[in-house]
Amino acid sequence: MLAALDDFGIRIWCGNTGRELAFLPDSPDSPRWVVRIAFAPDSPRLASVSHDGTIRLWDCSAGPVC
Repeated sequence: MLAALDDFGIRIWCGNTGRELAFLPDSPDSPRWVVRIAFAPDSPRLASVSHDGTIRLWDCSAGPVC
């Protein structure tokens, strides 16, 4: 499960246990509210869109949490 909250980032939880697995912060230099998030159906990538239209792609294959 994932969510964009009011802390300028994305949080990922385990759907079975409810335990938080990761926090993906937006840029600390210029924080933006994330308004849309989606997993790619065929890869370990995540896309996010911020309120100013910034699109970010996240590669979750580097870590054990995604």
